[in-house]
Parts: sequence; structure tokens; C-alpha cells
Amino acid sequence: MPSSETDSSASPLYLGIDVGTGSARAAIFTVEGAQVGEAIACPIRLYKPEGFPLLYQQSSEDIWRAVCRAVRGALACGALATSTEKNAGRNTVVADGGRIESEGLCATEDIRKRVVALAIDATCSLVVLGADDRPVSVTPEDTTAMEEEGGEEDIPNVILWLDHRATAEAAEINAKGKAGREGIGGEDGKAVANRLRFVGDNLSPENEVPKLLWLKRHLKKRVWGVEEEEEEEEMETEEKGKQPVREGEKRQCQARFWDLGDYLSYRATKGEAGRGGGVAGGRHGAEEVRSLCCVASKWMYAQGEDGGRWDQKFLSSIGLGDLGPAQLGSLIRRPGEVWGKLDRNAAVDLGLAGDRSEGQSSSSSSSSSSTPILVGVGAVDAFAGAIGSLGGPLGETPAVCRLEGGGEGGGGGKAERGGGGDGGRKGGGGGDEGRQREGGRCHVPMEARLALISGTSTCHLSCSPSPVFCPNVWGPFYDVLGTGAWVSEGGISASGKLIDLLLESHPAYLEAQRKARLHEEFGPWQHGHGTGYVQQYLNKHLASMAGARGLPSLALLTVHLHVGPDFAGNRSPIGDPALTGSLIGLGLDAASLDALALLYLATLQALALGTQHILEALHAAGHPGGISHLCVSGGLGLKNDLFCQVHADVTHCTLVLPPAGTEGVLLGSAMLAATAAGRYATVQEAMRGMSRGTGERRLVCPCEDPRVQAFYAGKRDVFHAMREDQVRYRARMKEAMGEGGGTEV
Repeated sequence: MPSSETDSSASPLYLGIDVGTGSARAAIFTVEGAQVGEAIACPIRLYKPEGFPLLYQQSSEDIWRAVCRAVRGALACGALATSTEKNAGRNTVVADGGRIESEGLCATEDIRKRVVALAIDATCSLVVLGADDRPVSVTPEDTTAMEEEGGEEDIPNVILWLDHRATAEAAEINAKGKAGREGIGGEDGKAVANRLRFVGDNLSPENEVPKLLWLKRHLKKRVWGVEEEEEEEEMETEEKGKQPVREGEKRQCQARFWDLGDYLSYRATKGEAGRGGGVAGGRHGAEEVRSLCCVASKWMYAQGEDGGRWDQKFLSSIGLGDLGPAQLGSLIRRPGEVWGKLDRNAAVDLGLAGDRSEGQSSSSSSSSSSTPILVGVGAVDAFAGAIGSLGGPLGETPAVCRLEGGGEGGGGGKAERGGGGDGGRKGGGGGDEGRQREGGRCHVPMEARLALISGTSTCHLSCSPSPVFCPNVWGPFYDVLGTGAWVSEGGISASGKLIDLLLESHPAYLEAQRKARLHEEFGPWQHGHGTGYVQQYLNKHLASMAGARGLPSLALLTVHLHVGPDFAGNRSPIGDPALTGSLIGLGLDAASLDALALLYLATLQALALGTQHILEALHAAGHPGGISHLCVSGGLGLKNDLFCQVHADVTHCTLVLPPAGTEGVLLGSAMLAATAAGRYATVQEAMRGMSRGTGERRLVCPCEDPRVQAFYAGKRDVFHAMREDQVRYRARMKEAMGEGGGTEV
């Protein structure tokens, strides 16, 4: 490991890049993990084909431009005086259409020279490229027009993670797996069942494999490059009774497929590898590399403690035998390894080009006048959040935040002081087992921590030393964090997106928006994008409502209002994409501002109950010990105190928030960059080392009031009953309409 740098003005910096559903972000970190600058580029354009409500598409070119704007903005924002660097808080700019707005110092050149490595995380969206890296449209053939946000110059070649076009394909694969488990599916059924064990025996339409099958069935000529006469010849051969053409012997697909983060890493390195100058060059070019995190968790790559492979028997069994390493990647690398050197053209795009010999410490530069920037192998965005939030001791701060309660006039709502790190938990899973105390700090074992990454959706990632097979929870995936652990992934497909939907569609939203804008303290949250500042206003409004009614906790306001949160189906632990959302308890005042606030609160409670359901499923499946701490990252959890407090109260867990000025997803990618650069020997070392400079963590503890606990016990029963009732209602209506007589929406 390189020696410690003594001159902070010349010490290396690490760039983390995160691409979410609607924006790209970039942030710069020191070797200790202090964040010295961040920028956000939004929105990323969304392409929706007319007549296809479940389809969501984006353009890889538009996403790359957003990444470039974000990185240039982060460089401008991160140009801080050396003397203030250690204590720098969050310095964020908005990078919109190439325009940078920042109140910070702008010595961008000095910061640029110190960036030695970067890593990229992104949503698990599917990118399709044809010959010469040309984008291939994923729009259905029978679509005549596009509803677009933005211009028309880009080709929508990205199937967004939340796109559910492949629901039928996923159901078909699951049926084969079920037959295989029951011993009636033959060899194909066995092959499928064996692979589905690693996604909770239930493949989601959000997985990339069903989407590949959809592309082959609906856009084969465009994507596979197979002419109609070739397909007819194959069919004629089989119809004449000749030996069928085996799946693997058919003409191979001409396209290549990428997880979005992998595509961006390839885009950043492809020129250097092509000239043989990159670490990933030679026989294995940058186009052959993929992240183990991406392919194992989203592409059904078979990875175990004894190695990994593309399971060709599984692919052939589901009709994708003509895909393999040539299209999906042949060089699978762990997060934190080196993908390659930053390509010259990409460096120009990102604002990282130029003479880099000055401003670099002797430990991180050579005598060359063009020290290369390394690109580390990245991760899926949620997994980067786990890397950035799970490391280090959790009891570093004595501050225990009590955010729940009536606030002004409602009781509670003030910060208490406490020691240790158990946060006054009561009745939570795991108790104090396995904890060690040193000097007043509480060290919680990794098995007792769960990463809660909340944004458009919510992901729940837990680690264990041995595989835990949990029905309808994705995984277990081996070593996808680069730490040697087995990882299980639960999730809620729509969380932030659900909150936005219910707020923006409510008659009182404009009134709430107007009142929120009168309060400078609320924002604009997310720099004016989204409903966040309205959420901040509603949090305060709910506290006032509880105070006016003399309630001990604002949670009790929704005693007769209940939300079923499965508006985008249920990812975990039911695994039913056909489930829909529901509301119970609306009255004639449903259009009022108070009614909007209550609907918003009931939605937060429903999302927390969904998290509790996942925790219960993991425990029932044999997750070691008990999960006692939820480590938060992602915009929704970090910027909404009430979201965190409700989660703490419902799950009886302590929520661990990063220090102000640090965001776990971006930090996780920066940790991978620092590992790729050799500053840390392993990802685990980076997780520990880069937690040092992030300051005090904040703990949100569950409410101990027995009235609140009894309230949520009742809410939990109603939550489960609503879902069971919906399944029963659907079955009854299917029976009433007769087979094939109903219409599925």
C-alpha cells in the first residue's frame, strides 16, 4: 500500500459516479473518504412508446452526456482551498445543459490533476449496441410515435430497470423452473430450476434475462441481425423432420448487451484498450470486461466460491442458447479491480484531460507527463450504496436523533444525547448479541447490518458468510461486493416514485407546493427537481396536525387510513409483479391539504411495513443472527427525516445515516476507485479506511412508546390482510368472468 500523503494539496482524489433513474451524479473524495464536491446533472430523458404503459426507455448517449456534465460540475465544485478540505461539507452544484452553478472556489485545474481513479455505478438497465458500437433501438416494431422528454436526436437503446415488458417471459421461465423443481420438466426444467435458486426461485421481469428473451422474440431482426429468410430456413429444416438446428448452432446474435454501469465503464476505456495501452487491452479488450456485481445479480451469471461461468445449459433451456461470452462478456472482474485506463476522448468529455504530472504526490504519480487515470470495475447502484454505508463502526457518534413525534405542539421531535450505538432499541431483531464495545463505541457485526438504499425504488442488501436461500428474495450472490460475502437482495420497486405519484396526482398538491415554497428552510430539495421540498413541508404540517389533536405521536394520525404500496407489483418477499396498489379509508374530504398529508404519511408507513416484511422473510430463511441496524443511503432516506423515523419505529431497528456532506452510493464507487488505484489492497480495507474522514454518523432510533408499538402491530396486520384480500378479489373476478373472459390491465 502506498505511504500516507503528508501534503493534502497534492494528495490523490477519487471520483465516484452514480447514474440513477432520472439523473447522473459525481462526487470527489479524499483517501479518508471526505467528500469535497458533488454535482448533479438532470434530468435524463425518458422515452415512452405510445400504447405501452409498462415500457420505459432511455438513450446511452444522453446518459453519457449527463455523466460528463456531472463530472465537470464536481470538478468545479471540488476545487476547494487545501486548508478547508478536511472540514469540507457537502458542496453541490447543478450541472444542467453544460451550465455550472457554484458558489465555491473554481480552481478546477488543480483538482483535475489530483484525480487518479474513478468508478461508475448505475441502475441495472439493459444497453443494446450493434456493430461499431451503434445504439440499437429497443422500441417495439408496432409503435408509430414516441412520447419523449427532450429532443429526437438520440436512439432509445436502453431498457430501463423498471420496464416490465418481459412479464410474460419471466412467467414462462418461472413455470419451467417450477416444473423442474417438481421433477416433471425434464433436463431443461432442472437446468432452469438450478439457476432460479439464486433469485429466490422467482425471476423478476426487472431481471435482464427475460428482457433479452423479449428482444429476441419481438425485435430479432433488428437486434440479433438475423434476416427473415434465415429464420424461415431454420423453421423449414425442422418442419421436414430433419435434425433440429440446435440453439447454440444457429447464427449468433450480432448485438452486444451491457448493464448500464458496465457500458459506461466500457465507454470510458474502449479507446485505450483498442490501442493495446489499457490494463484491459491485449486479447481481452475493454468490450470483453463485465462487473461480477452486475452479471451475477442481474444477468443470471453462475458465480460460486469455486469460480464463475455463463450457464449455457440454462440459456439454451430458455431459448437463449445463441448468447454467450461474445455478447455478454468473457472477462468477469470483481468490483474494485481495474477495468482499464481512461480513454483520451472520454477524458476530454469528462473534463479530465490535460497534463497530469503536476499536483500529484510521488506515491501516486510517475515521471511521465501524462499519468493515466484508472477506471475501476464498478457495481449496480444499490450495491455501491451497500459498499459505501456498511463499513466502519456504527456507534461513533453520541448523538441519537429522535425525529418522530408531534414536533411543534406535538411532543417529542428533539434530539437526545446518548452513548454507545444501540440507540435505545427495544424489541428489535438481533438484540445485543455479537456486539462488542470498545471505548464507548458499539461494533455491530456485518450480519446484523442491512443496507437500505432508497430512491426511486428501495433495495435491501444483507451479507452473510454462507448462502441464505430466501423465497422471492434475489440471491444469494457470491462476492458481488468484492468482499467475499454472500449477498441477498430484497426490494420495493416503487418507493420514491410512488410518493411522487400520490403527491403530484392529488388535488391539494399545488397548494402544498405553493406553501412549501414560502419556507426557505425546505429547499429547493434536490435542486428544484422532484417533490422533496413538499415532503419537507408535509413533515412539519403533520407535526402540527398531531399537536393540534393532542396525539403523542404523529404516526397515530393514520389509524383508519391504509395504503397497499404494490403499485409496481411486489418484488420481495411475495414476488408477484401482478399485484397493484390500494387505498382504504378515504372520505369526502380527500381533496384537502390535510388529506394529502395523511395520504403521504400512510404511504411512508406502508413502505416501512414492506421493509419489515422483507426482514421477517430473511430471518425465517435462516439469516444468521438478527438484523438490528439499517444503514441508509440514497436520496429518499437521506433527505427525509420522517421516512427514516417511520422505518425505525416499524422495524424496531436503528437507522444509521452517514454524516452530513456524504452520500453512501457515491462514496461506495469512490471506494472501488481507490481500491483499483491500489490505495487500498481490498474493498474491505477501503470500506474501513474511507469511513474515517466522513465525520459523525447519525442514528435514528425506534420509538419506545407502547402506544406507537401497538399501533404499528395493528398496521402490520392490516398491511398483510390488504394484500391477501386483493389476491382473493382477483381470483373471484376471474371466476366470475370465466376463463379468458376478463381483461388484464
